[in-house]
Amino acid sequence: MESEKLQLNDNICKLHFDLLNLKILNESIVQDHKSVQETTSDQEEIQHGPFPVEQLQGSGIAVVDVKKLKDAGLCTVVAVAYSPRKELLLIKGISEAKVDKIVEAASKLVPMGFTSVGQLHAEREDIINHRIQRA
Repeated sequence: MESEKLQLNDNICKLHFDLLNLKILNESIVQDHKSVQETTSDQEEIQHGPFPVEQLQGSGIAVVDVKKLKDAGLCTVVAVAYSPRKELLLIKGISEAKVDKIVEAASKLVPMGFTSVGQLHAEREDIINHRIQRA
């Protein structure tokens, strides 16, 4: 009976130690996350996720045309890139020439080809490795 109590106390101590290590690791991760968010001036910023449609302005699309796209419900570059040409031509004030220019600009910002699961996995692994190297 006494040995069972000692074994139980030993297990509890190990669990407390593991919990403490997890808390320290979590605090370290939170701190790393904060420092990564704070450092942007010296490093090239890589944006993940959907780009806002305003990003097209950097590719020479007029502010007025971006507003028309947004008013038509196309709020991201991905939405514009994958919209059928006919749908874009239905937007009042956007000519065929503008549609061509908009589609070209959106296609440069959004990868339009097929991406295999292996490629996506490799990209995610690179992102994770990059974050680990910063720590």
